[in-house]
Amino acid sequence: MHGYYEGEALVTASFTLEPEDYAKARLLVQRHMKPITRPWVRAGMLLTVSLLFLALLPYSMQKYGNIWAPLLLFLLFLSCSLWAGFRLPKLEEGWLRSMYATDRFALLETTVCLYRDTFTAENAYQKFEENWVDFTRCLESREYIVAVGGKNYPLLVMKKEQMTQEQQEKASRCVENYFAGRYKRV
Repeated sequence: MHGYYEGEALVTASFTLEPEDYAKARLLVQRHMKPITRPWVRAGMLLTVSLLFLALLPYSMQKYGNIWAPLLLFLLFLSCSLWAGFRLPKLEEGWLRSMYATDRFALLETTVCLYRDTFTAENAYQKFEENWVDFTRCLESREYIVAVGGKNYPLLVMKKEQMTQEQQEKASRCVENYFAGRYKRV
């Protein structure tokens, strides 16, 4: 498939992803594709609800003669917003790390070759070839280049730390040119 339109690979690099790398890359994608999954967006929504219950205190005092129900709901939602802002992100990252650590094939060293229209990912036991057309989005951070949405290889993570400067530039240019409007540098 990769030899149909083009000849040699634009970039060839080998990666060994640790569970922490996978978790960070997956959270990067998740939080940029769905802003509601960002920790402080969730915390802000819960804080807003808690402030609405705080605003009901004078009404509750006048109408019912006590403030316990809105005060308890205020405290409940305030504690939930703190939990969503501080604790939940660590739990999500831990869950993703443990999920990745159970996949023995994913922990192997993988050689990724980027072509104009496709890429191949190969380790000691399996080889994937995928068209860029099948991917929906590409994000690039200081640490990773992540493409999302393939049929057989749904999350392509390239760790920049394990690439030379030249490979980083070529890979960045390759995905930026192909994905165009679906590419974002964060």
